[in-house]
Parts: sequence; structure tokens; C-alpha cells
Amino acid sequence: MDIHRCRFVPYPPSAINALAFSHTSSLTSSSKGPSTLRLAIGRANGDIEIWNPLRGAWHQETIFRGGKDRSIEGLVWTQDPEEKDKNGYILPGRLRLFSTGYSGSVTEWDLSTGRPARHASGNYGELWCMAAQPRVPASDKTLTNSVNGEAHEELQYQSLAVGCADGSIVLMSTADGDLKFQRTLTRPPKKNARVLSIIWQNRHTVVTGHADSTIRVFDARNGQQIRSMSLGAGPQGGPKEILVWTIKSMVDGTIVSGDSTGTVSFWDAKNYSRLQRISSHKEDILDLAVGIDGESVFSGGLDRRTTLYRQSAGSKPGEKKRWMEVAHQRFHSHDVKAMATFETKNFSILASGGLDTTPIIIPIREFGREHHRILSSLPQQPVVRSAPKKNLLVSWWDREVSIWAVSRAVGIQADEISQAPSKKIVAKVLLQGDESITSADITANGSLLAVSTLSEIRVFRLKEKMDFTISLRKINLPSGYASTGAKIVQFSPDGKWLLFVACTNTIRLLRIVSNPPKTTFEFLSPSIQLKRLPRKAIKTKYMHGSLGAYDRSICRVAFSADSRILVTGDLSGNLDTFVLEGHEDLSQEPPVTKEKVHDGTSSSSSSSSSDDESEPEDNPTLVYAQHWRRSPTAHLAPTLPSGPLIMSFRPSSSSP
Repeated sequence: MDIHRCRFVPYPPSAINALAFSHTSSLTSSSKGPSTLRLAIGRANGDIEIWNPLRGAWHQETIFRGGKDRSIEGLVWTQDPEEKDKNGYILPGRLRLFSTGYSGSVTEWDLSTGRPARHASGNYGELWCMAAQPRVPASDKTLTNSVNGEAHEELQYQSLAVGCADGSIVLMSTADGDLKFQRTLTRPPKKNARVLSIIWQNRHTVVTGHADSTIRVFDARNGQQIRSMSLGAGPQGGPKEILVWTIKSMVDGTIVSGDSTGTVSFWDAKNYSRLQRISSHKEDILDLAVGIDGESVFSGGLDRRTTLYRQSAGSKPGEKKRWMEVAHQRFHSHDVKAMATFETKNFSILASGGLDTTPIIIPIREFGREHHRILSSLPQQPVVRSAPKKNLLVSWWDREVSIWAVSRAVGIQADEISQAPSKKIVAKVLLQGDESITSADITANGSLLAVSTLSEIRVFRLKEKMDFTISLRKINLPSGYASTGAKIVQFSPDGKWLLFVACTNTIRLLRIVSNPPKTTFEFLSPSIQLKRLPRKAIKTKYMHGSLGAYDRSICRVAFSADSRILVTGDLSGNLDTFVLEGHEDLSQEPPVTKEKVHDGTSSSSSSSSSDDESEPEDNPTLVYAQHWRRSPTAHLAPTLPSGPLIMSFRPSSSSP
């Protein structure tokens, strides 16, 4: 087996604009976080990465692909209130992920499909920032709202406060599993008062940072402005206005702000007077993160510094504690744009990211004394495929596919190596539309190329030209399949089957037939749909929330070398195996029927995967006397501790 290290393949990672943990910190927990803890990373190209900390292993589980001009600028998680089933058992509330960019809408993502579940928009211009209302404390049993007379059940949900470019603040309701405009909290106070940052001080108080050197405090129940705090004029020789890029609330209600002068300010929780200011950065502070103990604050900005502040006791008895800069380091090679923390009694981490595209995990309590961890900016699902029989390599990113011809070093004399080109781009494909590519594959003999987005699947016929470049011609799929989209596409090693996994985790196979002498290809209809074994939902503590069918999302697939065994793996670690039975008989006519194909997105938010079936496969679809079925020993496959990262069969002697 030849191994080629492909360092020449370009993959431009995108800047990190937003970070958000799915759970808030809790000092009452002694573990390293609940099993449902996830970190969402939003990038400038519209991608959202979901990372599982795995008690320090940090596994990138999936990527929700974005599209053209869909930058992610803000991310928040919410958790629906718990419910009781008919037997009186408490069911955990559903975890939900929301995003916003420089647009006029807030998007909720369906975790199980990786597609937007719903949007909420209105006549309020561009959205610049977003924050989720704190959850109702478990001890609060008498929550009411006398102002608007809202029902108790609706108040159990977390509203979203959104800051707009025109200075207005909008509240979004997440009640009843929906996302809709609730009301406008306040109108623009004046020109150039766009809302740059926003946070909930408590369930009834919203604090906003503006572009006019002002921090404003509002009562979310009636929209009344409680206080306006001025940061004064800008530095001499610089802009007149100070930009409040970030604002956070500490556990005791103290407000912390970071601005364009590189200053961190601390504001009293009750009268909102400025307690202290520290000029610790030479350039703008872009984000802040606060510790759950109320004794630590982190800042990051344009000067690449990550700075830690702690409270120190006064030198004299009775003197108030004051904040001071304790340490700073440059973990990043460029601007630090986003920060997020998660802490328990025995676990404390700070996640940061920015223009250098690399997420970094930093220990909080042992800052400067423990090693930090650098996560990869590259996707853990490879974005390259090869055609070994033709020495072709396929790579892709965003909406572009590149096909490379790689020369073999075997047989080339020493004096010819420097003259022989080792690689060459022989074809490029630029997909029309706005959706980014989710997957691509090429047959082993380099004859077919498949590319998928969440909205379509395209297949191309590759043919070598006289000038050693490659021409591509689109091949039409049977009606209904091209528009379904897929998150995974893969050819079998023998090139006779095209596998595609829809965003709803439906597994389908299309038979490929080559027609000599012009070697044309066609795809037979209907497709073969494979059913996975039904699995019990992973039980979690009700206070930790539920990810729904997210754990059943298929993340890896693999064919055996003879193309007769197929294995799929999901994020919960379950493996499902399928086998191809029968001997191929080309003299038999394959079935030709029309099949109604749909993506099933309407049921994607259910608690179980859409393709899980317990019924036996009594009437399998025969194609040339062969049929696919679930392996009789599928239930014996082990359950992995997490989703598989790499899955492959042992190469056979006949493998290319």
C-alpha cells in the first residue's frame, strides 16, 4: 500500500467569531461536566463546529456547513424546561442552539440534521449581538409576570435578547419549541448608538454596550431604561466615541465591560457606578470571560494578549478588594475575538479563538502553570479522497473542488525527480448556489466524481483529455435524488454502488451501471434504503438536558475491500453493519419503479432517528440477483465509548 503525504493540498480555515458552551458553570458538580456538554464554534464562513470535551479528549463530532455570505457572529444555547411523561417521570429539557450574523434574522439549528430548523426576522435591521436569558432557578416556584400577564409555563423558557445596528433591542421567545418575535424592548436612542454587546444581568435586567461611549441598563419586563453609564470621550488624537465591544455579568451582578481603548471597567451591581478601570491592552478588547467564583476575569483583543484579572485583598483591615492584572500570555498569533468558560468543582477551562482559526483550551485555576491545549483548525473528517488506479486526488472546501494528478516516485531515476512534477491540478469544479460542500468522493478508477451539499447531490463523469487535463460532464441522477442533498457520499471500492446519507440519517444506495463501448454510466432506480437497528435513547440526568436524536447522527461510513460489507457509525458509538447477498447476474432485468423521495426534515426533531426500524426485511429489493440487508450479527457489534473518528477495513491483497 502506497502512502503519500499531501502537504500541497490547500485548505483555508476560517476565522473563529463565536464560542458557546451548552451548559453554564456549576460549582455544585464535582465531575468534568455533564455527558451532554458541548462546545459550539462559529466561523466566518458560516460553519458551526460541535465539539465534545470527552473529559479532555476533545472530539469534533460534526460540522453544520454554512454558505456564501453567512458569517456566524453570535452563538447561544438554551435549555427547555423539564416535562413529565404519563407515568410521572421527569423528562430532561431539550438543548437548543441559536446563531446570528450580520443579517436580520436569528437561526435555530436542528442538532440531529445540521440544518436550520427555523428563522425569526423582522423590521429591525442587522443583528450585531445576542444573549440568552438565565434559566429559572430550581428554587423559584412562584415566578409570575404581573406586567404582561404571561403564563407561568411560558416564563420557564429562556428568551433571547438581540442587539441591532440601529440601536434597538429585540426580545425573541423560545416558548413551546418555537422561535418568534416577542416584542421590541427599546427603540434607538439616537444616531450611531448601535448595540455592540448585550448580556442579561438577571432574568429581568438587560445590559447593553453601544458605539456611543455608553452602557445602558433596561428592565426587560417593561422596556424602561434603568440607567445610562458613560465611558467619557475617546483618547486624545483618536476617535471621539468609545466602542463597548463586550460586556459580561458576574455571579454577584457586577458588570464588566471591555472597550476600544483597551480598558476593562467594573461597574457596581446595584447603582451601576464605575468601581474600577484597568488599562491592560494596547488595542481594542474584543471579548471577556468571567469565572463562576466571581474572582477571575479574562480579556482578549487585537493585541493577541489573553489577560487574567483577580481580586486582591486590601493592605489595610476593612479595605475593599480591588481588581488587578495578574498575568497575561499570547496564546494566539492574531486577534482574540471570542472567549467562553466552563467550570465545575474540579474542572475549569477557558476556550478562546480568533483570526488565527485555532481554538485553544486554557486551564483557569492554574493559569500559566498548566499547559494549554491547541485544537485543530482542520476538520477531523478528511476533506481529501483519492483514486489510486489513476493517481488522482480530490480536495474540497466551501463550494470548490480541486482534482490533482499525483505522479508516482517509483520508476523515476534520481536525476529525473527534480524535473518530474509531483502534482498538478487537472480540473476544478465550482458549484453554483450558496450551500457549502458537505462531502465528496471519487471512484477508485477515477471515472466518477460525486459532490454533495445539504440541498443537492451532483455526479460527474471524468474523462482524460489529450493535454492530460480532465473534462467533467454532469450525470443526471434518477428523479428526486439530486435535490435531496446529503451529508455523506461515498462510492464502493468496485465502483458499482453510490452510498449517500441524508441529513435525516437515512441511508440509501444507488446501483451504478456502465454501458460499453462508450463507457457511459447510469443510476438505477429505485434506491435501496437500509434500516439501522433501533437503539435505546441515552439516558441523562434531567437537569443536564437532552440532545434528542443528535447522538444517532451518522458520522462515519466504510465499505469492505470487496464492496460486500458496509458499516456505519454514529455519534453515540453504535455500529451498524450491512451485507450484500447473492451473486451478480447481469442477465436479470433490474426493477424499474418510481420512488417518492423526501428528506424527512419535518420529523427530524423527534427523539429517535428517522430510519430506525424494528420490522424484518422480508422483501428486499433485488438488483441483478443481489440485495442488501442488515447483517444477522449486527447486534453483536460493540458500542464504542464515543463516535468513531476513523473507520476502515483491513486492506486485502487485492486492494489497489
